Amino acid sequence: PLAGQADLILDSARRAARLTHPHIAPLLDWGKYEARAWVVTSAQGHSLQSLVEAGNPLEEHLALGFLESLAGALAYLHRHALVYQNLEPDAAVIAADARNARLSWPVYAVPAGSPQRTADGKSLRVVILRYAAPEVLRGDHETIDPAVDLYCLGATFYSLLAGKDAYSKARKKLELPDIRTFRADLTAPTAELLAETLAADPRQRPQAQAVQERAAQIMGRLTRPAG
Repeated sequence: PLAGQADLILDSARRAARLTHPHIAPLLDWGKYEARAWVVTSAQGHSLQSLVEAGNPLEEHLALGFLESLAGALAYLHRHALVYQNLEPDAAVIAADARNARLSWPVYAVPAGSPQRTADGKSLRVVILRYAAPEVLRGDHETIDPAVDLYCLGATFYSLLAGKDAYSKARKKLELPDIRTFRADLTAPTAELLAETLAADPRQRPQAQAVQERAAQIMGRLTRPAG
């Protein structure tokens, strides 16, 4: 819906260029060429989508490292009253240390509480249908709120942990089943955290800061040496 809406993209680029966080790719430049907007980010690595396409479910402790870093980036955005909107495997990249991840396309972040459309009818909503929150798909929310980020975060990591085919099968319903339907080896704390981020009611989803803290806690317990 944003195709050809150069002014909206450039407004978002100016906003994104002011962001400074280790897990958000810096926006370096922007402009317009023949009525089309262009933006330049810092160098990117492999996207999380490359892991989804590989077809092998991700190990739990690796997924938790990526989850913790991306939840931290969302918490930063939410503290600045912004909503990232389009979090999905293609909008996040693996960091150079291969243990963290970065949001790679902050240009679609909008102020929290923004209407879905501007006064002149232009859309502000960015929707990736395979990862979108139920309220977005139903169209029953008139504003763009941080809770959509949390659902997309949960759906992204559901796909990484369950695998591409399992996620595609599960996504046919608005409510994804317990992740352990596909991954019985996952620990209960991880399964519970994902389930909470995927709550059908956006009011029941945790805050991004809480997700970051819990992911770090679970990862610490899984990777702590015995004894």
